Amino acid sequence: MRLHPASLARDLAVLSGLGYEAREIQPVDMLPMTFHVESIGLIERKAQEQ
Repeated sequence: MRLHPASLARDLAVLSGLGYEAREIQPVDMLPMTFHVESIGLIERKAQEQ
């Protein structure tokens, strides 16, 4: 998943409520010499308790 950091934070808040969690997040500077930064994240479904 590639997202703008602010979009990623917003979406992770929603996904957390649906049973997912962020395992790893890595910012990536795809456009040097600009303020633009993308983020790549690994998101997994939380284990369900029985």
